[in-house]
Amino acid sequence: MWLDRWRDWAVILLAVESACLAALLGVALFYALRGLRWLNVRSRPILFRTRLYVWKGTRLANSAIATVLAPFVWLQCFAAGLGRALSVLLRR
Repeated sequence: MWLDRWRDWAVILLAVESACLAALLGVALFYALRGLRWLNVRSRPILFRTRLYVWKGTRLANSAIATVLAPFVWLQCFAAGLGRALSVLLRR
């Protein structure tokens, strides 16, 4: 008979413990989200400036590659066209 009472108290204690742990987890998540919001607000301008630098670098690299490789592409196209013209002429 007295064992039933202890079992009921143990179940109640387990429920209280799980509620406390859930509340602790909720508070931790609340502060984590608050910190992430703060970080997002502070890092947005820095990331935007960084993105601008990356875009400028990409444009510069594409321009340099186009300038350096353009003659080689032109020569390859010319060689392919010349090879095709010769194959047509020599085929008869």
